[in-house]
Amino acid sequence: SFSSFATVFGSIASGSKGPSLSSLSTWSKKSKSSKKDFGKHERKMETKREQMEEAKKVQMEGAIKSCESLSAGELIQMLKSLGVSASGIMDKKELVRALAEARVNGVKDDGNTTTATSVAT
Repeated sequence: SFSSFATVFGSIASGSKGPSLSSLSTWSKKSKSSKKDFGKHERKMETKREQMEEAKKVQMEGAIKSCESLSAGELIQMLKSLGVSASGIMDKKELVRALAEARVNGVKDDGNTTTATSVAT
């Protein structure tokens, strides 16, 4: 910690003989412990990110399956109800994907109509 650092190295600035070996050792151990804890935290965060990505993938697969049985007209209507434009999409498979992504990822409500191509990227 900073206070340990200040204690150990403050004695040097004040003109004393300097820090004792035990003080340096204590500070070094605390520093190594902090690095180890930080590494542990980083690994936990990476695991969380991977779990969230996997969950989103599973949600997407389920959303696609639920949309596949809809007609192209129903897909377009549902996209419109979410504020997503389907203009420029000619393939039903792309409509299914756009609707599934809009359902899973949500639609940014910025006051404008979002195009399905921007959602389906």
